[in-house]
Parts: sequence; C-alpha cells; structure tokens
Amino acid sequence: MKISTNARFFVLVTALFTAAIAAGPLATAQGSYTPTPENLKARTWFQDAKFGMFIHWGVYSMLGDGEWIMETRPINRTDYAKVPAFFNPIKFDPAAWVAVAKAAGMKYITITSKHHDGFAMFDSRLTDWNVAARTPYGRDIIGMLAAECQKQGIKLFMYHSQLDWHSSDYFPRGRTGHHTGRPDSGNWDAYLDFMDGQLRELLTNYGEIGGIWFDGMWDKPDADWHLARTYALIHQLQPQALVGSNHHKNPFPGEDFQMFEKDLPGQHTTGFNPEQAVSGLPLETAGTMNNSWGFNLTDEHYKSTADLIRYLVRAAGLNANFLLNVGPMPNGEIQPEFVQRLMEVGRWMKQYGDSIYGTRGGPVAAGPWGVTTQRGSTVYVHVLDWNQPVLALAGMPRPVHSARLLRDGSSVEFSAVKGGLVLKLPEPQPNEVDRVIVLELEAAKSKAVCVAPLWSSSGYVGPRGRIRFQLHGLRREIPEALKSETFRVTRVRAWTSAVAAKNASITPMGLPTAEHRPMTRPQTSAMVVSMMRRRPSKRRGSSSWSHASSLDLRAPEGRRSVPYRSSARVITER
Repeated sequence: MKISTNARFFVLVTALFTAAIAAGPLATAQGSYTPTPENLKARTWFQDAKFGMFIHWGVYSMLGDGEWIMETRPINRTDYAKVPAFFNPIKFDPAAWVAVAKAAGMKYITITSKHHDGFAMFDSRLTDWNVAARTPYGRDIIGMLAAECQKQGIKLFMYHSQLDWHSSDYFPRGRTGHHTGRPDSGNWDAYLDFMDGQLRELLTNYGEIGGIWFDGMWDKPDADWHLARTYALIHQLQPQALVGSNHHKNPFPGEDFQMFEKDLPGQHTTGFNPEQAVSGLPLETAGTMNNSWGFNLTDEHYKSTADLIRYLVRAAGLNANFLLNVGPMPNGEIQPEFVQRLMEVGRWMKQYGDSIYGTRGGPVAAGPWGVTTQRGSTVYVHVLDWNQPVLALAGMPRPVHSARLLRDGSSVEFSAVKGGLVLKLPEPQPNEVDRVIVLELEAAKSKAVCVAPLWSSSGYVGPRGRIRFQLHGLRREIPEALKSETFRVTRVRAWTSAVAAKNASITPMGLPTAEHRPMTRPQTSAMVVSMMRRRPSKRRGSSSWSHASSLDLRAPEGRRSVPYRSSARVITER
C-alpha cells in the first residue's frame, strides 16, 4: 500500500506516471486462462459478501509509523533486521480478531502475509526472515489466524507483496528500496522462484484460501514478472482462489477481481490510477479508518462511523466490495478506536444489511444524493445526502408497484413519470446516515428467443419404434442477455407427419424433466421442458450445450409402418 504524506505521494505518483507509459507485463499474463466453475462460484460469493476486513500487521508496527517506515525513514537492511527481536505480541488473540470482523458484518479477512519489508508473517521454510524464526513470539501468525477463520466460518485472503526491500535478488531495483544497503547485484529469476515458493507454502499449508491480494508490481512496471506462471500456480493449487493485483492498471489475464486503493471505481480521486478503467470483474475498494495502513502511533485522523457507512454504501452502489483496514498494535490488539467504529458499523449492518449483502449496483446512476443497489426485482434507494422533499429517479427498468422504508416498513408515496419515478421522501430521523427506500418492481415479462433449428430426421416407423436423437449447438447464436450457466427454461419440440401414431411423445433421457405435456396439435406433436446445461467449448468465446431424448412413435392399427418426419428447435425463455 502507499505512503500518505504529500512528499511521498508526489514520488509515488511520479513513479506511476512513468509506469503508465512503460511497456507493461501484458505479454506474460495468463493469456489462456479460463476460470473453473469453482472460481466462478467464488466470484459470485465475493460479490455477495460486500464487506471485508483488511489487516496490515508486521514487525514494522513496533516502530509506530506505518508499514513504509523502512523506506520513508529510511532504515538500512542491517538495522531493520534488529526489529523482529522486539516483536512479541502476547495479546494477539485470533479468535477476538475474527469475532470483531464478524460483529462488524464483515464476511472475509485479508491479511498481510508479507509486506514490502519482505518479512513473512508465517513459518516459511524458504527463509528465516519470518515471524516464527526471528521473533521471541516464535509462532505462525498466519497459521493461527487461518485456523480461527476456518473455525468461525469466515474466508481468509492473503495480501502478498511482490516488492521486496530485504531480498538481494530483487534486482535491478525498482522505484523504491535504494537505501537498504543491499549489493548492486542479484538474480531476478531467483527472486521470482522464491516468491512463487512462498506462495506455494501459503496455498498448501493453511487450508482453503479465499484468494491472493498482490501489491507492489507498480515498483517495476516494465519488468517481466512471469505472471502467467505465478497466476497458473495459484489456480492449479487452489482453483477457487481469486487473484487480484493492486497494480493500478486494467486487469491482466488470469486475474479474478479488480481492486481500487482509497478510491471508488471510476472516481480517480487519488492519482494512483489515472488510466485505470472499471472492468467487468468483481470489484473491491480498499480504505483506511485513519490515514495509515500499518499501526501509526500519532495518526488520529479517524473517519467517523457515518463516513465509513456512506463509503460502504457508495461502494455497493458502484458494484464493489469495501475492504476496510485495521493496523493492529505491536502487542497484538486492534486499537480501541477501530473496534468502536467497527461495532457501530456492525449495528447499522444488522438493520440495513439486506440492502447491501447479495446486491449488485442498482439501475439508477449514482449521484451526490446517493446510490441504488438491486437484488432481483428489489431496488434499494440509498438517500445519503438530499434535503429536498422529493427525489426524481431516472432509469428504472420496469414499473414500480410498491415503495417502503426499510427501517420500519412504512409506505412511501411515489408517482411514475415519463422516463422515471418521483419519490416523496419521509423526514430523516436524527443522525440517520442513510434513508433506505425499498422499491418492488413489477415482474419481468418472459421473452422467448428462438434458436435456429437443431435437428431433423425422417424415415419409417412400425407398430412401435423408438428414435433416439441428440440436440446440440453452439451458444454463439444466443443473445448476450441469455448467456448464463444454465438456461432457465428450454423447450425442445419434435413433431411427426399427420399419419403417424396417436401417442407420439418425447422422453428426456439423463436430464431432469420440468414439464411434459402434448402440444396443441394432438396426434402429431409433443413437447418436453427440461434444463440444459452449458459446457465450455474449445472454441474461444463460445459454449456448447446438449440434450438427449428419445421419440416414441406407434403406427396406427392395421398399418405395418408409416413415414415420419421429426425436427427440433430450442426456445429459451427469460
């Protein structure tokens, strides 16, 4: 993460501007990456979770001036190597940390496994520059927290710095780390091997991991980071693990979510990411409760609980999660100013969480007045800063049939106007942070889209014959709006000539039947409704689906055989 003072900020922005015009590592990204079903499921969970705890903790907390102190003071590598000997967090209680996160309404935790000082907060077998080997505490912090997260049912993500001010092999140097006293030589490939080795430890020794949160690639934006190899390693070891990187650029292939540092998606308020666009990946914005990531003894610029809630709501309205940081003290406790605010946010989430969890960005564009979130046919209007008696909303996708206050269920007056909706706002309560109005939309009308005919056959059938057929096709023909993992309803139709038998039917084989009834033309046709699952296709950008059925036909009495003609098409409804 980045330092906060104006001077440090200027240096960093200069570096990022240079990075923006340099050749990036696109060629080394995981270009052929196709997310697994487990990964796609994890992405959905991540988007539903909406709120997480960020933890910046390391031996730098002993010095009380943030996680960048090795760079900003600066401190050479020899002197900094003395710091771990003082780190003995006897009040560290992972159960208490997880309990605080859950009480705040947070669904996951992201902790620094290694920050830019290169010091591992886990028991790494690849180096003794770690918390188990170098500190009097002598215990595996990551292991303790991982076990408690699994016990209490909360996902754990690992922040992992690609930048390393300790390693001699991090060479050539990047924009930072020039005052650490390291030799002007090193083996870059050896460093990358070491980094991947530590990632392998994290992904194999601590159970299921939610994901890896990379940071520091901006230090050497034109280097070959071997991203394809690193990202493939993560996805191979834990396919569900989500990969994200705080490089302040558009996502590279192989990344599963996009992050924004101290900035809402698309806002560009910090100067970190002047060219970063908002992608279609799950989104997350990370922020602090004061101005520091790591523990800072003198930073008392605490944000109010109301400001934190507003930021969480605005992030949700922009379809993003909010990863809210704490920098624990060197004794292992989370400072009381942070705990107090987290408990207050948690009380708000207990009352209003339905308007946040499991939602996506709403249909109405965000504005100074607030944002909207949406789940299915329910739209939540978050009125954050509006003192007028009415609020006009444009862009509602369907008519509204009811409106109510979330806090007490009381009705809210509204009127439909051309192009939108006008709400008559109830008076805010004292100290109310967010007036949440729940709009229930009218049900969407199902629209049938016919995909081109898929199958046909003809021949003769005797007193009883069974014709087995398979239906399959490429998803290229299906409109973008219908591209989902499973078609909700698919109708497969087959019919025969009028001289065919009375009892024509279609029987699905190997797939669940949702409906089976004769068509309106008895004796000549039949229909079955069943689910059809997509399967990935080798052809890029497409998927295939298939359906196996049998058609039972009978010739009329007195006829040994009759001709038949059958065909099928798929009609998808949404």
